[in-house]
Amino acid sequence: MLHIGKFLKKFQQVGRAPRQVAKTLSECARMAGIPIPESAVIYRSGTAFVNAPSVIKTEIFIKKSQLLEELSRKLPEVRVEDIR
Repeated sequence: MLHIGKFLKKFQQVGRAPRQVAKTLSECARMAGIPIPESAVIYRSGTAFVNAPSVIKTEIFIKKSQLLEELSRKLPEVRVEDIR
């Protein structure tokens, strides 16, 4: 029989993904020389949306593949397909 704790553990992970993606993307971007605050990142349906000036968005576009690789390496359990 399945214990209720094991069942509820599935739902604890649901709210963590957006915060994990925001924090990790902010850290990866900072290492790449792009200043993105965690509060500017919204994660939804496999896509990380960045609310930033166009200059920063252009830098993100240039280094998108590097950032996506770093995100998949640091967060293998979360699927991030695109950064916009």
